[in-house]
Order: sequence, then C-alpha cells, then structure tokens
Amino acid sequence: MAGKALSLLPPLLLATAGLAGLLLLCVPTRDVQEPPALKYGIVLDAGSSHTSMFIYKWPADKENDTGIVGQHSSCDVQGGGISSYADDPSKAGRSLVECLEQALRDVPTERHAATPLYLGATAGMRLLNLTRPEASASVLAAVTQTLTQYPFDFRGARILSGQDEGVFGWVTANYLLENFIKCSFNGVFQPPLSGSFIAFSAFYYTVDFLRTVMGLPTATLKQLDAAAVTTCNQTWAQLQARAPEQKARLADYCAGAMFVQQLLSRGYGFDERKFSGVAFQRKAADSAVGWALGYMLNLTNLIPADPPGLRKGTAFSSWVVLLLLFAALLLAALVLLLRRVRSTKAQNVI
Repeated sequence: MAGKALSLLPPLLLATAGLAGLLLLCVPTRDVQEPPALKYGIVLDAGSSHTSMFIYKWPADKENDTGIVGQHSSCDVQGGGISSYADDPSKAGRSLVECLEQALRDVPTERHAATPLYLGATAGMRLLNLTRPEASASVLAAVTQTLTQYPFDFRGARILSGQDEGVFGWVTANYLLENFIKCSFNGVFQPPLSGSFIAFSAFYYTVDFLRTVMGLPTATLKQLDAAAVTTCNQTWAQLQARAPEQKARLADYCAGAMFVQQLLSRGYGFDERKFSGVAFQRKAADSAVGWALGYMLNLTNLIPADPPGLRKGTAFSSWVVLLLLFAALLLAALVLLLRRVRSTKAQNVI
C-alpha cells in the first residue's frame, strides 16, 4: 500500500508546482514604467563655405512638449557649401550622400521612418537667392531630390533668414550653457547678475585663425584690432606659407577680422571692459554651437511625444512563457497522475 502511495507522489508534486506557479503569476503586480525610448532628428546646416550634418536625440516622452535634446553625432560634408554648385546643381545633392549614409548607421534602423530630416541653408544660399533666384531654386530642388531618397521623414529644405539663424543660435548657446534649466529656488528663473556672451560660427573661426595660425593675441579689443591690421598687412605669399591647407579661405580673413572687430566695438557697443565677457567658442557641453540645435529644439514642439511604456515586474513575453510552462507542467502532472491511478486500479482488479 505504501508503494502505491509513493508512486503517486511525483505527479502530485508536479501538479502542486504547476498550480503554485499559475497562482503566483495571477497575483496582482505593480506596473513598472519603462525607461523612455529615444527619438532622433537630423539637421543639415548648409552654410556658405561648407555643410555640416548634426544628429540629435531626446527622450521620447519629452518635457513640457519640448525635447531635452543632445547631440548624438555629426558629419562634415566634403567640398564647399551647396551654393558653390550653382552652375551644376546635381552635385549639390550628391555631395550630401556620404554623410547621409553615416546617418543610416548612426540612427537605429527601427527609428529611420520616424526621424525628421531638415536642411537649412544660410548666408551662401541667401546671397545666391538674391542674385540668381533660378539657380537657388535648382540647388534646393537637387538636394531635396537626394534627401527624399533616404528612409527618413524629410520635412523640407529651406533658406533661413538672418533673423532665424540668429534666434536659433541664441537658443543653442543659452541651452548648452544651461541658462534655460538652472533655477535659483522654487522653480523661479532669474537673469544672471553679469552678462556673458558666446561668439561662434564665423566669429570663432576668424578669431581662431588670428590666434592659432597668425599667433596673435586677441584678449582685448585693442589686440583684436592690431591682429586684424597685422593680418591685412600680410602678403598673399606670407599667408599661404602660414596656412597652405586653408588656401580657399585665406583671402577672406582680412575682411573677416576687420568686420568682427568693427561689429563688436561699433555695432554692438562692446568696450574694453565688456569685451572680457565675450568667449569665442566652437563647442559648449560637447555640442557644436550654431543655429542647428536651436532649430531642432524648436521643432521638437511639433513632434508628438510617446506615452511612457508600462510593464509588469517581468517583461510581458517572459510572463507568457512562464504561464505556458507552468500550464504544461500542470497538464503533464494530471496526465501522469491519471495513468498511475488507472494502473493501480488495473492491478487491483487482477
């Protein structure tokens, strides 16, 4: 009799384990909020001398409808700006291919279709649009044709006004310096006690040339003025000897240096004291300073946020697998138990 009872023990244990597992899976659990997925956006900054591509990312749930955007990666397009292809517009589109191929690799494949792609053209195309509007339209059409061949969500190519470029650049600089994020207390923002300024883009490249290539100090307005005069007094051969790799831009540095000095002193009214608060920077917080990030920040308001994902303590797929496993275990135990019972009855009959 004891042997018969022992023969029923394994299926009973299996049945108990399967039933206990099913009961545990049915116990109410708290929903766990998953980390927000990332969204991506691509901005092509088509400047007068070159084009740069910036890939940005932000949490998909956003905050106050504006994404907390960070730079994911970047790429500098080989060759000149798209306005330099006015006589052969098709080359303007082809020049972007290498960086667009990088974008295919840098943005996760499952996010390609949901990634907005923008192209903003600045000074070079503004000038071309004034002097040769037909050529300007042809260049924009050529880059549009290239951009639409990629799986991203292309949102258009347009020429930015000088005002837009300035506003988006201001947003970028203040965002990277956290002037929009840090509060004094109780969520109340207050302006800084003393002003500081970032000079970027053409300002940075011009002053950087004076400092690094010409070896001239630019810490004060007087030094900046002297550096501009010294540069303009150089012969073409002397400039080429200093920076042969920058031959295409050397002719612009004299006028550029004079323009920067005059604009800061006479145009914007910086004196020697206030000039000390001007920082000539290319990057801030590991991101390039320019209009592109400000443009992307503004456009995230038009991109709907994704609701946060919720799941059980275990992933849903794992929960289903465990449910099926315990159900199969319980079923196997019942089948085994029935067979043992029938076998026992048959032996009793004999």
